[in-house]
Amino acid sequence: MEGPAGLRAGAREGEEPWIAEHPKFQEMLRLDVADGSQVYAAFLVYMDLLEVRNWKEVQILSSSELHIIYLCGTERDDSTPQVIIPTPITVPYSHEK
Repeated sequence: MEGPAGLRAGAREGEEPWIAEHPKFQEMLRLDVADGSQVYAAFLVYMDLLEVRNWKEVQILSSSELHIIYLCGTERDDSTPQVIIPTPITVPYSHEK
């Protein structure tokens, strides 16, 4: 099965098979705003924030103008929301983008 970003189950080298079937990964693919490597990076960061760092209420958001998926959440119930832009290391940043 191929998603909007061109990813198939097991298509990425090193990708665990369960990732392509995970509901949140599928949700990120359906946003159809980012390329496959950015979706994969966003999913890994999403899982890290929830499962490892125990963040609260992590939301998956997107920007069609910037072609990115970003996350918004809080470290604790009483903390200020933070925005995280997961990006593969190979993606350059510029103030002009």
